Amino acid sequence: MRKASSPPARNWRLGEKRMRYGEIRGIERPASVICLGTGSFGTSTPRDRAFELLDQFAELGGNFLDSAHIYAAWVPGGQGASERTIGEWMASRGVRDRIIVGTKGAHPEWGSTAPRLGGEHIRQDLTESLERLQTDFVDLYWLHRDDAARPVDEIIDALEAEADAGRIGAYGCSNWRWDRIQAANDYAQRTGKRGFVASQPEWNLAHRTPSGDATMMAHTRSDVEEHERTGLACIPYSSQARGFFGGVETEGVRNTYANEVSDARLARARDMAERQGWLASQVALAYLVNHPFPAFPIIGTSNPEHLETACSASDFSLTPEEVAWLRDGE
Repeated sequence: MRKASSPPARNWRLGEKRMRYGEIRGIERPASVICLGTGSFGTSTPRDRAFELLDQFAELGGNFLDSAHIYAAWVPGGQGASERTIGEWMASRGVRDRIIVGTKGAHPEWGSTAPRLGGEHIRQDLTESLERLQTDFVDLYWLHRDDAARPVDEIIDALEAEADAGRIGAYGCSNWRWDRIQAANDYAQRTGKRGFVASQPEWNLAHRTPSGDATMMAHTRSDVEEHERTGLACIPYSSQARGFFGGVETEGVRNTYANEVSDARLARARDMAERQGWLASQVALAYLVNHPFPAFPIIGTSNPEHLETACSASDFSLTPEEVAWLRDGE
């Protein structure tokens, strides 16, 4: 295995305008490997700044956006601001036909843990999301949470009805356990339905300290192996561990990611970054996009420089040995 001193030198230039694209089953156009998260758009990232970031992302070759019906519900009057900002931007720029819009629904009401995964909840949230986004369909619709007590056939049937109605191009699941994903797609295959085309878990190069929140799914090694086995696309959130690889030292980040495994991986990412002329945060993204299945990490930022460096990392290549070395150190 390649050791810390041996990764070959590369000559990528920071900020070089490159973008890699990948295929997601059920979506007509190739998706930019970097997906822009918009959770703060219209609230802590004001509308004008959000428009600038969206313009920049498009100029860098980005065409894949991620939002959710519940975003900014924790801000008074803020719920829906992210989707509305995307809708206003697409309308003002005339780019709806160039953008892959992903949004999530069927999340419990803010402050509640009661599941909302019935067909009526999916229809309600999707209808509101479409109005905010100023569009008649969502390219990729996500279920934001799971309800393990609800049969997967009911859930797939509800999503399939929306897809048949033309309101969803494809659908996926966020924060679902792999056994539930497999059961849902087994049912879809048996009955000739589309099934989930992607999963959106928390996944990054760091090792997450357990949070105690059973509704949030952090990728395990076995989950990664299942993606390798099935080829199911992965669109991970917290792809840079909330700034851990960029040197963020807030209490929340340290409590979530600072541990012996993560600190060793950070040291290896910094070592590789120094040798390649990259940033450690770019190494963390390169780690994700160089697995043998489609991966489209979501990055969230209000910083134009960060956005550019993240997008440039989409085209950084790592060998399987380098990926394994970053993860395991051998």
